[in-house]
Amino acid sequence: MFLFWNIYVSYLELIFINLILFTFLMDKLFIMKRFLRKLINLEIWGGRHTELTNLKKALPKHLRGEKVTEEAVKELINMEFITTKQSTGEIHISLNPKKQQEIYDFVKEK
Repeated sequence: MFLFWNIYVSYLELIFINLILFTFLMDKLFIMKRFLRKLINLEIWGGRHTELTNLKKALPKHLRGEKVTEEAVKELINMEFITTKQSTGEIHISLNPKKQQEIYDFVKEK
């Protein structure tokens, strides 16, 4: 019985630690890298653009309307990694081809 309890407690601790780490990983830097990876994978460079709502689909549903998500998008715009365009009533975005190497370096760093 004691051995089972130790295994059970360590299993619960492992689950608890993973849940806590997962919630802390969803910081602004993680969101920015996730957005950039999605745009790179879809090859959204320069003249090719997509709606901002499509970009937010890369995140879990509980983070899509959060303030940290909006801050991440604004910071990417300020860093000039993404360019914006007002089209069909929605903001469209694309990666800045002039900053291609900087974007790749930013995504690769830990």
